[in-house]
Amino acid sequence: MPIGTGPGRPFSGWGQRDVRASDADRERALDMLRQHTGDGRLTLEELSSRAENAYQAQTLGELDALVRDLPPTGPVTVTRVAKGVVQPMTKRGGRFRYTIFRWGILDAACVAIWSVTGGPNHPFADFWPAWPIIGGAAWLSLKAVRRAEREHRAANAVGPFAAYRRQR
Repeated sequence: MPIGTGPGRPFSGWGQRDVRASDADRERALDMLRQHTGDGRLTLEELSSRAENAYQAQTLGELDALVRDLPPTGPVTVTRVAKGVVQPMTKRGGRFRYTIFRWGILDAACVAIWSVTGGPNHPFADFWPAWPIIGGAAWLSLKAVRRAEREHRAANAVGPFAAYRRQR
């Protein structure tokens, strides 16, 4: 494989240098340029010039010319976290657990209101908090299934952009 082609160079190789570039390709090139600017390989003036050329690029070959003199950016490596280290809520699964916690608080509040307003001693002793509990459980179950499907699709992604899909 010639230098500057292959998976490390997303805009060349696979015989697609003359293929017209999409907006997503241009954004990917800009992300790479921003990363290299942050690493100190490009100055802000170079970034500005290359960004302007990226927005005007018509083909993948033109986009490749913008990043050809830069080292390839591989997939982001994931580091293991020591056991017992607290992860921020934005990490995988944190927001879902927080959502479950919030729904649990709301359900407990409904049961508390029901018991304070008469509970089983009330003439109409219907356990009305069951409806928000059942609705919340159904909604959380649907959310969990959709999340599992999304993770399954990302884990089984194939093609030149599979590593990018797995990062999100």
